Amino acid sequence: MKVNGGFSLLELLIALTIGSVISSLVLRVYNANHQLFLTNKALENVFYDGQYIIPLLHSSIQLAGYSNVYSANLNTQVDINQEASFITAYPIATELTFSLYPLIASLDGGDAPDQITINTSADKSCTGSNFDFNDGELFHVVNQYYLEETTLRCKSFDGRYLRGLKSNGSYNYSVSILEDVYDLQIQYLIKVHAVNDGNSSNNERFVWVNANLLSTYLSAGTEIVAVNLAVLIGSPVLTKLQKHRQVRLLSNDSYEAPENILVRQFSTIITLDNNQMASNSL
Repeated sequence: MKVNGGFSLLELLIALTIGSVISSLVLRVYNANHQLFLTNKALENVFYDGQYIIPLLHSSIQLAGYSNVYSANLNTQVDINQEASFITAYPIATELTFSLYPLIASLDGGDAPDQITINTSADKSCTGSNFDFNDGELFHVVNQYYLEETTLRCKSFDGRYLRGLKSNGSYNYSVSILEDVYDLQIQYLIKVHAVNDGNSSNNERFVWVNANLLSTYLSAGTEIVAVNLAVLIGSPVLTKLQKHRQVRLLSNDSYEAPENILVRQFSTIITLDNNQMASNSL
């Protein structure tokens, strides 16, 4: 009767080596697929956030300069025609709009993120507050959008308080709109009116400017007709990305994204709906 002696030591070593190679390959394939899944998930989150924030900012900023003195819901405790003229004349607030509050303005951050502040008429601010007005009443709202580290926030103000028409008003409350925002850049399209020097009439022209030039142009009687807004949204990944990306938003210097952050930029051009329904000028 033949006795089975089992596997030899050499056969066991060969089997273990083959098994180790196969296990290593399987593990590498799993890690690669898992990393690809995480990267695609991060990319999905970024695009989801972009599809959320761009329409929100577009619809909010588009109302800059809007007022309607004929609305039955308008609070009439102040001169409503003068208020409408102010809102229309300054749809985008600069450092000169509210003399006592120069920081409640649209600011050019240079290499840092920008800040935009708008004047409009609404029954609620971007924070959901109606201050001390009745529910549904329209009043002068000032909304300010800015970055605090990597969080996009909005701070709201009572425009009548800022203009000195009220003795009380809460203006230091902000809400978070979106996290993982790494940059915010804004430009403004200025309509420079034709100049007639008696000999020739120059055609109207349009120029994109940053916030630091807004007050100069507005004091010359120009008009803001559009806003170009770009945001850089990111999502963290577990490992370093192979490609180290530099992203340029509008005219700003390139932003160097962290190695473990997947970033994409989203932008929109917003035509201002600054129509005034008032009979008197400011």
